[in-house]
Amino acid sequence: MPRWTTTLVMVMMFVASPISFAQNPKQQAVRQPHPDPKESDPPKGIVLLPGYKHKSTTDFEGNQVGEISRPDGVKIKYEMGLNQGMAVDADRRTTYTWYREQKTNGRVTRYALNKSNVLIISIPLDDTPGTLHVANFYGTIKKRDDIADMLLMVLPFAYLDRVSTGADPGTRKNNSHEQ
Repeated sequence: MPRWTTTLVMVMMFVASPISFAQNPKQQAVRQPHPDPKESDPPKGIVLLPGYKHKSTTDFEGNQVGEISRPDGVKIKYEMGLNQGMAVDADRRTTYTWYREQKTNGRVTRYALNKSNVLIISIPLDDTPGTLHVANFYGTIKKRDDIADMLLMVLPFAYLDRVSTGADPGTRKNNSHEQ
């Protein structure tokens, strides 16, 4: 093979390989339904404690998903929307380390600590019994303060009167934080 042909082939391989990685259709398809979260204001009713940051995005089904975290604190992941359903299952209460229900604004909010030490809070977003329109919050508990931090930030969200405020965290457009 002539020397110029070998050089040409090597140059083409070098130039073409970054393009193929950058435009990998499989990678692009995976990113579309799960876009990277961006730093943003939390949903109405969630109160960030000092040092905590909030990131969120909208998933491929139109649900709001996000994360509340601080380097030395609890990392709370959440999902809220029209088809989430209650992550805390009352029929499985015996499988949890700890389980509670609390009536909030006429709706039953459920709390559970699973055997992996994940505190799960499920908050219905409408008055329909058995609704799938729910916000679910998950925080891995590593120390006692994590429980307090999670409850202090998430519980005001449960008490928000969505009817009078017009806040519907299940849809992105109504989650604009206008007062």
